[in-house]
Order: sequence, then C-alpha cells, then structure tokens
Amino acid sequence: MTASEDLIDQAYFLFIRPLGNLVVLCAQAEAALLAFVAELMRRDEPAAQAVLKKKDAQRTIIELVQQESNIQDFERSELVHGVEHYYSDCKRRNRYMHDEWYVSLLTNIGVPRTRGFPRKKDSQPVWDDPIVDTNSYSLTRPTCCDSVGPVTLRKLPASGASATPVASS
Repeated sequence: MTASEDLIDQAYFLFIRPLGNLVVLCAQAEAALLAFVAELMRRDEPAAQAVLKKKDAQRTIIELVQQESNIQDFERSELVHGVEHYYSDCKRRNRYMHDEWYVSLLTNIGVPRTRGFPRKKDSQPVWDDPIVDTNSYSLTRPTCCDSVGPVTLRKLPASGASATPVASS
C-alpha cells in the first residue's frame, strides 16, 4: 500500500471529517465536565475524576448541582438538563466510536450503518443510521458537545458571591 492510499472504503468518506470533529469536540466536552465537577466539589481534578468514573456519576453530578447554593433556580434546571443530555448523547457517541460500521446491502444499498452490542448481559444488537449534516460536517446526532458549554460551565466561588460564566471556545 502506498502512502496516498485510503484505508477505508469510499462509502465512508463522507463520515471521516464528522467523526474527527466528534472525537475532538466530545473530548473538549469531557474536559469541560471535569473542570465543572471540580468546581462544584471545590476540589482538584483527581477528586472530580473519581466522581466521573463512578457508575452513578450522572446522579452524583446532578446532586452536586442541586446542592450548590450559588446557582440560581433557572440555571440549576438548565444544568441538570445539560448533564442529562450530555450522558444521553455520549452513549450514542460511544456507539459511533465502538460499533461495527458496515455498508448496507439489503435496504438503502450502499449507505453506511452501525451495529453493536451493549455490554449488558443478554443485550440485543443496537442498529443506527448515522446522518451527516454536510453544511457543518457533523453527525446530526449526538450533540454531547452542546451539553457542557459556555452557558452551563460556571466558575463557582467559595464565598457567597454569584456564579460567573467561564469563557469557552
């Protein structure tokens, strides 16, 4: 194989850029979530990482948000929704990253699809038809990167002052 040869079939070319964007943006969202949890806990990143590794991380983060007195009610509900949305979307993102990609030969011939098995006992296969938004070069789903962003990421002061937004790119 020469250096200029592609390693994937042409049917997948449309997905190369969106999947690359997905990887980078979701890594940024994960880093933002880590910083957010560290701020909520008023601890360092290793302590926040321990929370994120727990099986019930989503529930724990939502409890931290609900207990934080420096967050206004409307922001609190937005943050809870953002955390729920983040975890929901990351499940789909993980499906895109770890499931088998194949080209359909039965329906929508020539269209890429995904198929995978959740790691739960006696699980059934999960099928998906990824759709690419050619205007933004992103997969139309998931949107895990939108869940933790400038609106939801806050610097929480140790004193009774109000929360201030953290600039994000």
